[in-house]
Amino acid sequence: MEAIRPRRRMLIAYVGLYLAFASATARAIFELQDDPGMPIMLAMLGAYLLSLLAETYLIPRGPLYLHVINGLQTVIALLLLRFMGNVDYFSLLFIPPCVQSILHFPRKTALVWIGLIIVLMAATLLVTFPLSESIGYVIIYPTAIFLFTALSYLAKQAQEAQERSEVLLADLQTANLKLQAYAAQAQELAAASERNRLARELHDSVTQIIFGLTLSAQAARILIDRDPGRAAAELDHLQALAGSALAEMRALIQELHPAPGAEDGLAARLRRLAAERKAQDGLTVNLQIPAERRLPAAIESELFRIAQEALNNVVKHAQASRAVLALD
Repeated sequence: MEAIRPRRRMLIAYVGLYLAFASATARAIFELQDDPGMPIMLAMLGAYLLSLLAETYLIPRGPLYLHVINGLQTVIALLLLRFMGNVDYFSLLFIPPCVQSILHFPRKTALVWIGLIIVLMAATLLVTFPLSESIGYVIIYPTAIFLFTALSYLAKQAQEAQERSEVLLADLQTANLKLQAYAAQAQELAAASERNRLARELHDSVTQIIFGLTLSAQAARILIDRDPGRAAAELDHLQALAGSALAEMRALIQELHPAPGAEDGLAARLRRLAAERKAQDGLTVNLQIPAERRLPAAIESELFRIAQEALNNVVKHAQASRAVLALD
């Protein structure tokens, strides 16, 4: 069965107030219709009903209004119980002020009001009815007040808990949206940082190589008629520079789009890199790699990039045919 929601519990509490009033009023009208005090009784019940209806509108204006409403309802209930028809069911009219107190006052203030109302009701019952009857009434009606106020207090607690949960949920959703925004900003910053790094590497390596290619091409064009031997040397140098530029571009592309075998581990990627260098540049790479040990993906990618850069420098600057790549 679906649980009763807190606001529905609050509605049930208010329905109980009006049922208590309606029950006492209906019995009084049918049983006391011949009583000469009927007009006064109806006027007092009308004033009581107006105070019930006004509670919703006056409570937001401050606690003083609720004190006035409670006092008015209590006085009306006492007068009806004491002087109208010598009937006990007017004791039901003490339930609404007790419930209103537990719903709207701080707990200590509410308990003072409830205790005062019960004492006044019990004293009036003892004075109005014979002891044999009043003893039963003094037990029954305070028990009814206790049950109504307990139910209302639980409804109030449930509603307050739900409101706190809704506030926390709203705060959590707001924090989640902020976190998503921060994550998006961090991703954009990381992408911008990576673009800047690649731009620097392009400027520091590939741009310089292309500039060298341009100079070598111009020199070869000048020397091709004057000194074919030197022109051939420039063309060889031009070819070497082109190979270096190609290697640099491949390294940068590798960083942007890792090879399909990146998940194989650092050792396997380094062995493939050594084989590529052997095929492209004639560079024999002696790998000294310990037993396979996987590292975090970010660390492996950074180590692989360092190895690529180191071998690029060997090809460009060392003019060596052999290199040792050791990983401790």
